[in-house]
Amino acid sequence: MRWSDTTAKLDAALAEAQKQLQPAVKKARGHGYSYAGLDEVMDSAMKCLTSAGCSLSQGVDWVNGDMVMVTRIACSGEYLLTYFPMTAEGGKRLNAMQAMGSASTYGRRYAIQCALGIAPITEQQAAELQVSFRDDDGASSGGSLLSELKSRLLAYGPALRTHRDLLVRKGFQGMDDIERCQDEDALADVLENIQRSINGSARPRH
Repeated sequence: MRWSDTTAKLDAALAEAQKQLQPAVKKARGHGYSYAGLDEVMDSAMKCLTSAGCSLSQGVDWVNGDMVMVTRIACSGEYLLTYFPMTAEGGKRLNAMQAMGSASTYGRRYAIQCALGIAPITEQQAAELQVSFRDDDGASSGGSLLSELKSRLLAYGPALRTHRDLLVRKGFQGMDDIERCQDEDALADVLENIQRSINGSARPRH
């Protein structure tokens, strides 16, 4: 890891960015497990970094003959550099360029997670977090409740299809309706019912 001669402005900006950091959700599936794909990790990182005035860039380089993914985070002329080691070996399933692309994707993902402290969570954990956005009066406890409720619902992705009957009963035909909805109570009600259904703690309310 390397950094500029001074980092005071960058440190302050990163602290502000991490206050706004949203977890990456494990929506991708493969190799027998779920994980947060590069798109999820990048979305989590870029939203908080750009809002704090930081830029992010990544690229492949060689250090002492070893291939590394270089991640640069910068703000106000100050920067932080990290080096994530990679290997790329072609074989029966991947040619040399495909192996390089795969290694690059893995490198970018893990390097960003390490640099910003992003800890991916499951889709169910993402939905359960919605309770922290409502206080006893049903008001927002911070940020935009409407956008957060939509984000938690949409985090279920394809899993929402298994709850189509519930969505229809609540007046939602699909994800587009969720994105257009401006009714916080309706969104919160759907999210709570889906969460209860998944947890098996109670039947969905009608």
